[in-house]
Amino acid sequence: MAGISALVSHGLHPWRLKMTARHGQFEVQTSRPLVAGRWLNLRATFAGESTGFPSPQLSAGVITLPASLGRYPFELARWVLTLSGTDLAPLDEILRAVVVDKNVVSATLKLPSKTGLVDRLAGLYGNAIDSKSVVELYCELTAQQRAKPERDFAAQVRRAFASSNVPPSPSRNAATLVALAMLVGDEKAGYLAGVEPSQTNSCRINPPTVTLYGRGDLPKHWALSAAISAAQGTQLARAVGEWKELADSVSPQSSFAANDPSGFSFVDLAADRAGVQIAKVAIAPQSASATAKWLSIATADQLLPQVVLQGPEGITEGEFKRRFGALDANRYQTAVAVIDRALATAR
Repeated sequence: MAGISALVSHGLHPWRLKMTARHGQFEVQTSRPLVAGRWLNLRATFAGESTGFPSPQLSAGVITLPASLGRYPFELARWVLTLSGTDLAPLDEILRAVVVDKNVVSATLKLPSKTGLVDRLAGLYGNAIDSKSVVELYCELTAQQRAKPERDFAAQVRRAFASSNVPPSPSRNAATLVALAMLVGDEKAGYLAGVEPSQTNSCRINPPTVTLYGRGDLPKHWALSAAISAAQGTQLARAVGEWKELADSVSPQSSFAANDPSGFSFVDLAADRAGVQIAKVAIAPQSASATAKWLSIATADQLLPQVVLQGPEGITEGEFKRRFGALDANRYQTAVAVIDRALATAR
């Protein structure tokens, strides 16, 4: 829960989230800084067992609602979402049981595969991307890959941004980045734009082997981070990249790819941040056209300068703490700043 709390807080800054389970009580706290050093503090607390959606005790600052009223804000939220077109089942069908036992929380959830909720949240907190454009671009890329297989990632990027007859724009560039991530990373990246697997049945191919500097993991890091940034924003994309590396630092096997070294990798992080930074300018109205033109001729060293390949890799959790402290520590931020300066000079 600490890891999830930190990831959400890092990705949704300035909101802070903390979840704890102690002595049979589960508590979720969220805070946001206000003006003049004040904070908005919200808390939900639940203990014991519940068949169906629980009725937690809610509080906002010093105001606390009785537990008997704890369900009403959630029922109201579901009602509003339903009115706006989201297909949500009753709360008791979604969350069928909750059990808090000492320091452990377990829940029985049942969510339909497609409710429209994720798409609606993406529209509220992310950038709207036309799913039809993504499908069209993905199918163009797979057709070109069938006709002329390409293993070089820089060539795939050039192909993606040179193939379309549609003038570049922020939305078109975002769709292109998602389509590229579907091709070289994971087809599930299409979910960022609301693309269902059935929409690409006619043109789907097995993921090609694509490399950057001879490594198969770097294109995935670059492309998926760029797609997340284009769809959901720079902050979330950077948070996902950093926390993926922290997850690898405590795992004997990388969670990303078979040839991606386990442990925290500043090389992988550089690829993540390169994709994020390029996506940021690709979807900005004032730079979208120039960035698309630049990407249509970009070299590997411009996409990810070779100098960042010298960064340390395979750093264990303990070593990371000794050398860099934490993600918000000055030592870590200094190391990241070095990467960002190298990336800036490549463009």
